Amino acid sequence: MNNNNTDIEKKIKIEKDIGNTEKENVKNENLVMYVDKFLYYEEVILGKSFNTIRSYRRDLLQFMEYLDEYEEIHNFEEIEMMTFRSFIAYLNSPQKLAKEENKKKRILRKIL
Repeated sequence: MNNNNTDIEKKIKIEKDIGNTEKENVKNENLVMYVDKFLYYEEVILGKSFNTIRSYRRDLLQFMEYLDEYEEIHNFEEIEMMTFRSFIAYLNSPQKLAKEENKKKRILRKIL
């Protein structure tokens, strides 16, 4: 039982480190604060699973990076329905696909 708790604690620490690293790519602390509060609520209050929180974090950080890089939006109050539509189109764009491919290549180079 003790070993299992240690594994879970390690998993949580790694996940938080990954989340913190990804957050460094987002320039706006206001957006990060809202995401942190949302993730806390989902994890602690609602008891969502580790994998669900990880998925939410990844998706929200990707959205925040998009807001910073392409929309220059720095407050959630500035987000409109068209912003979401543009983000969805961006996710399927050749630009995004190329960016993801390069990201995976960099990771593979580090591993190998």
